[in-house]
Amino acid sequence: MNGETAATGVRGKPVFAVKVDNTSAGQPQQGVRAADLVIQEPVEGGLTRLLAFFESTLPESVGPVRSVRTSDIGLVQPVRATLVGSGGSVTALDAVSAAGIGLVAEGDPGFQRNPDRLAPYNLYVDLTQLRQDGVGKRPQQSYLQFGEFDFPAGDSTDSVSVQMSPAVTDEWSYAPARDVWERTEAGSTFQAQTLVLLKVKVIDTGERDAAGSAVPEVVTTGKGAGYLVTGPTAHAIRWSKESPKAAFDLTTNTGLVISVPPGRTWLSLLPRGSGDATFG
Repeated sequence: MNGETAATGVRGKPVFAVKVDNTSAGQPQQGVRAADLVIQEPVEGGLTRLLAFFESTLPESVGPVRSVRTSDIGLVQPVRATLVGSGGSVTALDAVSAAGIGLVAEGDPGFQRNPDRLAPYNLYVDLTQLRQDGVGKRPQQSYLQFGEFDFPAGDSTDSVSVQMSPAVTDEWSYAPARDVWERTEAGSTFQAQTLVLLKVKVIDTGERDAAGSAVPEVVTTGKGAGYLVTGPTAHAIRWSKESPKAAFDLTTNTGLVISVPPGRTWLSLLPRGSGDATFG
């Protein structure tokens, strides 16, 4: 999942993709720092949730675990990941089942509630137990094309402001001593070797949440623009994804295929029109 070379003879392990709350009420989060890949996706009310992918390291506690969305289908299928969530709407659960995606939800082994936190921000999952129980399928392809980074000169930057909506903006800064990008929120620091920021279409599913807000669906098939940030440099890129099961393909604006540097990757799905990134 992170592009790093496995030991000789070691096959890829089953991947778990956990839906994690990403609001102030869900802080501090647990286990997310150990993820190989984190995808930030827009949900209702201009907020976001995380889809954290785990293969190389499995924390004993990840959460707070929240509900799945139809948007998750095209995000987990490329690596045949098992989707881990608290549950979901009938529409979302039916769609996940119809897509043949393995789902682990509250009530299955591995989940527990923290009595010191308020629901729904108190559900956590032990991923080590899921692997012990033999849950999941092995990936048959990489999520991104990882490899040696050979890219035309980009724009020098040491800070990135990622606006997901008028309500959510994340601030990343480059730490040259560790050669990573960092973001600190509610005392938790997240690190990534590479930031991938893709502008995507977001549609209204017609459903409403308990507060009456429209429930969106992120469309990740097709193509669009974006940015790739690695080291102290930002690059304008193009992305494409032929089908829900296909991996993301990244290229330069002239069509040169991009290999993403191995390591932890943070991928933000920016709604076209309301989402963008600015560089300092």
